[in-house]
Amino acid sequence: MKKLFSFFSRLTVVLLAIFLCISLFLNLYTRVSLGKIEDGYFIQSGYACAIVTSGSMENAVFKDDLILIKGASSYKKGEIATYVSEKGTLITHRVIEVTENGYVMKGDANNSPDGEISRQRFMGRVYFVVPAVGLVINELSSPVGLIFLAVFSIGLFLILKITKKPKKEEGYPYEI
Repeated sequence: MKKLFSFFSRLTVVLLAIFLCISLFLNLYTRVSLGKIEDGYFIQSGYACAIVTSGSMENAVFKDDLILIKGASSYKKGEIATYVSEKGTLITHRVIEVTENGYVMKGDANNSPDGEISRQRFMGRVYFVVPAVGLVINELSSPVGLIFLAVFSIGLFLILKITKKPKKEEGYPYEI
């Protein structure tokens, strides 16, 4: 029974550590991507991450989903793409029409289209969606989240120390 408990406690610690590492990586990658976009860099090739902040694309992409955006030079009708608005915010909507100068976009849950968006304002198409991870990233980025990460890391360290059996040294006359 002790071996089974030890196995599951170690498995839990490993899985939590992996989750923690993935969360931290996505958090940093998202922050760097958003920082580059805010500085005026557009992604024509490569990838960026963003967190969906509204429900305008619900049933396809939901609020707090993490989206991976792949740079592209052109888009087809029906694709979900991300562009930078005139205010500098990211908007992820569906292409409903291809025009000479750009694209007409519309959120699936919206009643009216966004209007024509020039090709130069597009970042890329939505390549992959990770549901609800944005909520975790936002929470871990907050002051309370950072304190939680610190306490969690210390707790993992202590659990590993407590569950680890001390090694017996050969030739030492006393057991510990």
